[in-house]
Amino acid sequence: MIAASRTSPSRVRFRHSQRLSRPFLAAVLAGLVLVLGWAGTPAAQAEDGVNPVRIELTALTPSTLGPGDTLSISGTITNTSGADIATPQVLLWRSEAPLLTRQDLDAALVSEQTSPVGSRVIEVPTAYTEDLGEVFAAGASATFTVSASVDVLGFNADGAAYLVGAQMRGVYEGRNQTVGRARTLVPFGNADPVTLTTVVQLDSRPSLIEDGVFVDGHLEEELAAEGRLRQLLSAASGKDVSVLIDPSLLEQVRAMTGKYRVRTDEGLVDGTQQANAKAWLADYQALTGDRWRLPYAQPDFLALTTHEKPKLLKATATAQKSDPDTAKLPLAVVAADGQADRAVVKLAATLDPRALLLSDPATAAPFGESSAAPDATLVNYDPAYLSGGPGPEPLDTALQARQRLLSELFFADAPRSRVVLLDSVPAARAVATLDASWLKRADLDTAIPAQPEPWPGDLDAPPPPGLQSTGPLSAEQLSQAQKLADTYAVIEDLQEDSKAVETVAAKAVAGAISSWWRGMDDDSGRLVAEQVKSLRQQLNGTSVRLSANPQVVMAGRDGQFPISVTNDLKVAVTVQVVFTADNPQRLQIPKIKPFKVGAGESVTLNAAPHASSNGTYAVQAQLETTSGESIGKAKAITVSASNVGKAGWILVIGAGVVFIGGTVLRIRQVRRGESRGGALAGAGPDVTGSTTEVDE
Repeated sequence: MIAASRTSPSRVRFRHSQRLSRPFLAAVLAGLVLVLGWAGTPAAQAEDGVNPVRIELTALTPSTLGPGDTLSISGTITNTSGADIATPQVLLWRSEAPLLTRQDLDAALVSEQTSPVGSRVIEVPTAYTEDLGEVFAAGASATFTVSASVDVLGFNADGAAYLVGAQMRGVYEGRNQTVGRARTLVPFGNADPVTLTTVVQLDSRPSLIEDGVFVDGHLEEELAAEGRLRQLLSAASGKDVSVLIDPSLLEQVRAMTGKYRVRTDEGLVDGTQQANAKAWLADYQALTGDRWRLPYAQPDFLALTTHEKPKLLKATATAQKSDPDTAKLPLAVVAADGQADRAVVKLAATLDPRALLLSDPATAAPFGESSAAPDATLVNYDPAYLSGGPGPEPLDTALQARQRLLSELFFADAPRSRVVLLDSVPAARAVATLDASWLKRADLDTAIPAQPEPWPGDLDAPPPPGLQSTGPLSAEQLSQAQKLADTYAVIEDLQEDSKAVETVAAKAVAGAISSWWRGMDDDSGRLVAEQVKSLRQQLNGTSVRLSANPQVVMAGRDGQFPISVTNDLKVAVTVQVVFTADNPQRLQIPKIKPFKVGAGESVTLNAAPHASSNGTYAVQAQLETTSGESIGKAKAITVSASNVGKAGWILVIGAGVVFIGGTVLRIRQVRRGESRGGALAGAGPDVTGSTTEVDE
């Protein structure tokens, strides 16, 4: 017996306690068709395209159908309208029109939610609900499960896909109508074997700005049980799955296993997710499948070529060599948003990758080679395979992504080999339950042919920002990265262990040019500015500082006075001291050549001024790196030279003594001559000549 709803004649209920004969049931159903006008007929279209109830499909089994199967669909319903809905009921829905070609599939994916109209299933009581109550209140949620056999659904076209889903009926705004819809795809029958290569991308936005300090807590969320990185790692543990790991991510997770702090609006707070970080790291280390490494922090190759900053990629090349766990893994480059032109491919090839993953939906070939990267295999993947659909929303759930992927593979053109890239939770969950008798698996290392064919795509320029992506990093973002690199160059010159600074600098600059910062100009700008500010503190004269007596008195032309340099850093530094006098022609002070100051130590050396005349001179003593970068402000020193003339007067006095001594000697000689002259009277000429000889 069939009993209608007490409040609405369009609600169908079956009393399962009574057995119904087929003739009786058929007669009743026929009556409903005639009287009620909707059972098994095209479903009414949504009024003004808005669904008061959101339906999310959460389970569909089996994921591919065959003769004799029973389709079961589960989901959740949520009343988002703000008004109550009377006599609610969820019914299984399907379109009996088979999708036989890839063109049919493409058309279905972009179709309106009411096209094709399809029909609801009421032939069996399992195909609709009876337990939702008389009123579905505003804001309420509930779960449902509906099912029906393939025979009831009317599916019989082998090698086809069908649209299936659920619809909800109820009295809304005074009318009985369809208040919610959900659709998905299901393949039916068999297909030729297809090989699927699943690639899991493990990376995250750079957030570690210094030892144990994270700029935000997004990595904590991603490592949690339901977080993105945890779900992706679960997918990576599957058979014949390839894993791409960013060395930057490993570094950050390792830092999170110990004591760390996270920057918040309230300041730095202690991190508490060490257990999640340790568990994730342990599970990653336990992976036994095909592993590859990504470039450190995922640089934005397109931005580097667009803004003509290719030299910044040197930081990535240096940074990716620093992690011993990944340094020997083959390198795979994933183009941001899957977009790459010849310039991007050529620049990426300088890192010597074995594979370069990009998206070219127009190219069916999964692998190829390009003259722009002769030693790297171009690997084609289509992100649309996991984008879900068809509408209405939500499209990107794990179930929608799985059913879309199965259908895409079902209709794959030759060669029947495809690559999917997993970088989101729905994608990871979709592939985790992916199964079909015609589906084979192969990891990336196995799937790449020994001699790929020439790349069939043109490697056209990526689309303008706003069409398919947020666009590359801006010119300002790369200018900030360059400033960070220049600042680190100064610090590298300052610190004694320049090799260690080079590695730290490379990691920081590589993080600044990460494609993760696309569309996040303000956030990346603040991060880089903070790093530059922290570095400049080593050069502001606080951590490494110069001390000198402000008054110096010289006792002669040359003198000495002490200069002290104190280093409060935890690393040794190499510095020099340069002096500038206001009158360099009269006072010269040679620079103190580069010398080492150990961590936490102070060194005192002597400056050696040279004055050429008396006077008081203003001198600026500047502490510098070996390349001439100033450290702190110059120290003002007054140098007084008051005894520079002393040596000159000694010379003058000495000359006078000689002069006076010569004069006295001459007088004596003259007097002796006069005495001799008096004794030899009349011998004037001879005496005169004698005197002349003495004078000579």
